[in-house]
Amino acid sequence: MLWRKDVMLMVALLFFGSAYAQHQLGGVVLDATTHHPIAGATVVAGSKSYITSTQGTFHFTSDTSAATVHITHLSYLEKEVVIRKANQSVVLTQTVYPLEGFTVRAFEFDGTPNTTPGSITALNSEALQQYDNTSALNALNTIPGVKMESRGPGGSRRIAIRGSILRSPFGVRNVKAYWNGIPITSPDGSTPLEVIDTEEIDAVEVIRGPASSIYGSGYGGTLLFNTAFPKTTHAATTFTVGEYGLTRFMVKGERKSEKNAVTASYVNHRYEGYRGQEFVRKDQVSFHSKHLGNKNTLMVHGYGYQGAWGLPGAIDSAAVAEDPTQALPYSVTANASVMRKRARLGVVNQHYFSNRFSNTTTLFGNITTKENPYGTSPFFNGYKLEDAFGYGARSVFKYVTGTRESWLITGGAEYRKEHNDFYETGNDNGAPSGTGTSADIVTSELIGFVKADLVLPEKTVVSIGASITLLDQKLDDNRYQGNRTYDPFIAPRIALLHPVYKKINLHGSASMGTSPPTVWEMQITPTRYELAPEVAFNLEAGIKGQVWHNRIGFDIVRFSTSLDSLIVPRVADFGDYFVNAGRAQMKGWEGALTITPINDTSGTVTRLELWGSITLNDFIFKEYRIEVSNNPFTPFDDFSGNRITGTPEQMAAAGLRLHLINRLQWNTTLHHVGSIPINDENTIFAAAYQTLSTKVNYRFEWNQWQLNVFAGGENLTDELYSSFLQLNGFGGRYYNPSPGRYFYGGIGLKFSPNI
Repeated sequence: MLWRKDVMLMVALLFFGSAYAQHQLGGVVLDATTHHPIAGATVVAGSKSYITSTQGTFHFTSDTSAATVHITHLSYLEKEVVIRKANQSVVLTQTVYPLEGFTVRAFEFDGTPNTTPGSITALNSEALQQYDNTSALNALNTIPGVKMESRGPGGSRRIAIRGSILRSPFGVRNVKAYWNGIPITSPDGSTPLEVIDTEEIDAVEVIRGPASSIYGSGYGGTLLFNTAFPKTTHAATTFTVGEYGLTRFMVKGERKSEKNAVTASYVNHRYEGYRGQEFVRKDQVSFHSKHLGNKNTLMVHGYGYQGAWGLPGAIDSAAVAEDPTQALPYSVTANASVMRKRARLGVVNQHYFSNRFSNTTTLFGNITTKENPYGTSPFFNGYKLEDAFGYGARSVFKYVTGTRESWLITGGAEYRKEHNDFYETGNDNGAPSGTGTSADIVTSELIGFVKADLVLPEKTVVSIGASITLLDQKLDDNRYQGNRTYDPFIAPRIALLHPVYKKINLHGSASMGTSPPTVWEMQITPTRYELAPEVAFNLEAGIKGQVWHNRIGFDIVRFSTSLDSLIVPRVADFGDYFVNAGRAQMKGWEGALTITPINDTSGTVTRLELWGSITLNDFIFKEYRIEVSNNPFTPFDDFSGNRITGTPEQMAAAGLRLHLINRLQWNTTLHHVGSIPINDENTIFAAAYQTLSTKVNYRFEWNQWQLNVFAGGENLTDELYSSFLQLNGFGGRYYNPSPGRYFYGGIGLKFSPNI
């Protein structure tokens, strides 16, 4: 009977031996064009990651005979591949920043910036973090057609895409923004950019021109901010210190398993200010999770924000010459500032009915509170309190045909509703006082959209789409009570992209967009129910592509936008108010160029990239007349034919990115902004200015640890300029001087456990 025991023992050994056999897998990562090995690529297999050697090789063990790995490298497109042997070759395709590099979601097309019809620029995390991380301002200003402004690093902010900031004394107008597919723009069109943190965002896509056919209101453009889920488990932290009292601390933890990914982060930001009463305080927590099912992907995104920023007030040219760091005296007395708390939560579910038919549905909600003591004189001051909450949903269906001429059919809807409660009283040295007034405003918006993209065999793309927007506002305050339902607005768009040579594409489009009055504009304007939405019609044509084995990328666009029912502010001693004032014509050229003469991971200089962008604007008031009261001889101020206030005729940016031995990075950027008309009369202009910024980062690695040491400087030219102009400022107070030359530095630490 002993032989039976021996047989059973052998069978058991064979069974358990095969069950626990370790398979040696690996390979070499090669450049698709040169077939040179790629060093420093990250290979993620399950919950573990590996770095390719100087020969481009990687090796790991697996319980199975084949394993799926995800391979990434800064200079190449990401790739997912199944490894079945120990010496498998994998080729990666080079990217050229910023025109290629990753799939973009613009217009729900899921192409690249070069293959999607339209004017689209994508910035990755390296581009966003090559400055001081206080905001996305410097990075966004490298994009042609985009001008973001800030009153001190992280303070009051506004952004213009292909348009004037005339309508934006503060805040963001005419631009729609999404955060991980969740609308963060309110139904009235205002956007809280203070919650966007460059250390939390991994990519941003910028659509220039109307995108109302798929996103609703906002004729200037659309911002799509995205957070990437982790590919490994790790913890990271950064600490930054700089001049003018800048301190910044970030800590992040990320967990990755086979079907789940979780990210949580906290940011603490403090800035004492270049000017008096220009402080910035920010504390923000963010949370992201993803669960992969058989046919579903469920994601949760949320943040909590508590912040404050000072309002030093615009000063006149004499005060700037005397001391540009001074605040308007009464702003200090009134403690002019904004104190905000925000929270937002969104749940995103992607469901695949088949490999051709899918749906993405997003449910979201937000709450906010605001305290805003303000004042520029004893005759103009107050204390505002605001509470708001909102909720909504967005659902997008996509269907792709399998025919030789492929169709992508997209359709869906978006609904948003927001309740705003306002209370305003007097300001007694920065504290509320006296009897106040209140207002309740409820805004709801429903957008329905449909789009068809035809992709022909030669990769020509024809896109036809349209949306319908239904907007309703209800107002109840001490003076008025009523409801306003705007006429339905239909926004069509037709676009074409046609390859003319390999990766060079011609493209063009015709589209419409709209931008309604915001809650704030309605509240402060006595003739609020007479304010009509702005309506824009845009035509554009351009050429974009890559040549020289993807080492040169370019994008050139000519656009023309006609704007009707222009909403403009008027400034009086009792405060601001808004009117519709005619028509505007905005024409311009936008260009971007990227040259990468060196992209060799095996050399000492692993990457050298030279880039530049330019914007040429010809923006004029076609018809702009403002009624002048108590003047029988000149009943109107006529500004027709003048340049649009607040818009420079030219903007440019240029710089370089240098990577040495895959460890040292040096980024430097020169910005130029042309002269800007400050008043509607075009009698006063802000002078042109140039600013220079630079940042150096060195990475140390040992075992499971990574240490980054960085240092940089902003406005190295030490220009005296005002990024945030008070257009048509009362009493000649136009200027909010920007910080002079300042430096910063810091460290970052990352730990990746082997789990």
